[in-house]
Amino acid sequence: MKRMLKLLLLMLVLAVDNAAALPHEKDNLSQTLLPNGMKLWVKQTAFDPQQVYVTLTAPGGYALVPPEDRVSIELIPAIAWESGVNGLNSDQLTALFHDRNIEFTPKIYPYKRSIEGMCKTDDLKLIFQCVQGILTKQQINEEGVKRAKDSAKRAVQKLLNDPEYLYQAGCLKVNTNAKRALQLMTVEEIDKVNIDKCIRLYADFFLNPKDFAIIVVGDIDPATVKNLANRYLATIAKREITVSRINEKINAFPPGTTSLELTLPKECCLKDTVTQLTFPWQSAIGQDSISEIAIACQIVKTCMKKILKNDMKATCGIDVAYEFPYYPLLSDPWVSIKFRCLLEEIPLVKGRLISLLKRMQEEGLKEEELCEIKELERSSCLFSLNDNFFWVSTLANYYLWGFDPLLIERNQRFGQDLTGEQVKSIFKRGVSLDHYSEIKAKGVNHANEQKK
Repeated sequence: MKRMLKLLLLMLVLAVDNAAALPHEKDNLSQTLLPNGMKLWVKQTAFDPQQVYVTLTAPGGYALVPPEDRVSIELIPAIAWESGVNGLNSDQLTALFHDRNIEFTPKIYPYKRSIEGMCKTDDLKLIFQCVQGILTKQQINEEGVKRAKDSAKRAVQKLLNDPEYLYQAGCLKVNTNAKRALQLMTVEEIDKVNIDKCIRLYADFFLNPKDFAIIVVGDIDPATVKNLANRYLATIAKREITVSRINEKINAFPPGTTSLELTLPKECCLKDTVTQLTFPWQSAIGQDSISEIAIACQIVKTCMKKILKNDMKATCGIDVAYEFPYYPLLSDPWVSIKFRCLLEEIPLVKGRLISLLKRMQEEGLKEEELCEIKELERSSCLFSLNDNFFWVSTLANYYLWGFDPLLIERNQRFGQDLTGEQVKSIFKRGVSLDHYSEIKAKGVNHANEQKK
């Protein structure tokens, strides 16, 4: 289920007899527009027999409503589940899905809504029935509201005692200039959630099919998907949205360089001292350049691991990732480089990292480094293009971003043909050595040493 929650979702499935199919059906991908405005994409694969991934999604989440409605909207999917779907209560649904090994997760994020699922081929009908139930009926009740609120409070308390979460939340808060919609809800906000507001907001956020696209990827006959879509999705009536919307402002990354140390609660210390350097990506991202930020991360991670092991004889771990903090919006992405080491080693590791980035801008990769990166990209591409989760995630992203899904394979193979000049261009356009944040938090060992 965790894997599905990470997926970047959306659209699926195939079609209806009276729906007008969109032009292309290449690469086993069919696109259909249903009469009620819902988009359906389906990709048939044979990677994993009897496995199907389903994602339903729409742009717009709780960041786009007044602050007083934010937590009510964020909890709506959990409240709907706890209240029951299609006449079944949450205990019955949980038991049914557990017995059939089905995953089904409705969720609202800051900037999107989704229903994500995975099942065996023969259980796709049940997934569609649940999607229909969520989009046509709501049976929210007081018991569902209470159970969802109690569960949310437990989850919040657990996160507030998790040092890794607190550190990452602190980094996010700094890098987004304390964007409230990206921060954890509070117990006080949860207590204010009431059933009347939830019923009103539920209708606004989940009962309008034309907002959504649904995607199915896996071992499934397109004709079967077509029949299911025609029966359970195409007949859902259109509705008008009445929810109050605000003009959302994206907080830009802090200017210049920022360096600070996070102080975590004494009872919630990290095991090791950790440092994260975050570089806002300077280059515009589009369907022809989406692979550049990913290849930059691969290069930095591969080269830094060698530097730490061979040159510095260091044993610290390092992780490099790109993030879209306002996903699915492509605004203000960044590359984060996180490493754990002794406190006195931080300046050395940071110095080698900055030197590496400068070398990439001025010289690019050495020939042997370039060959290694291209080989890693070949292996990664081979795995990704034969994985259902990759396809449902990437198709979801391309839908939300308005990219052509027929470019997925081309973009995934980008790194295999990489040149030295491309590397220099990517780092020159994407990274500024005068614009980043450095955020660290001391581990329990250093904290104890300071007390002495």
